[in-house]
Amino acid sequence: MTSELERMRREAPSSISATETVSGPPIRFVDTPLAPDLFVTDAVGFFNFEGIISISMEARHVDHESGPNPAINRVVVGRLVMPAPAAHRLAVGLFDFLKKQGFDFDGRSSNHN
Repeated sequence: MTSELERMRREAPSSISATETVSGPPIRFVDTPLAPDLFVTDAVGFFNFEGIISISMEARHVDHESGPNPAINRVVVGRLVMPAPAAHRLAVGLFDFLKKQGFDFDGRSSNHN
């Protein structure tokens, strides 16, 4: 897996940092505490339309009106939509982060924090 991660890093388009310029003044990164958090239990669908990647996210919801044994439904709660180069950077960055946190990708994990 490490060689795959290294290949993905080499092929990943460069990202714009807080101090780089595109063609004009620097693009500033603003981290706002008002940005919502979205809890999802799985990424359930992937779609590509002209280089724009859409990832559907689901969460398990309980139907409390279904009786004494409530049903659990899989509900799409949001979609992450981004250009393909950004989606690639997301995939590489997430894989790298998980590996650094002690997760292996053979179905086991040495750290679940």
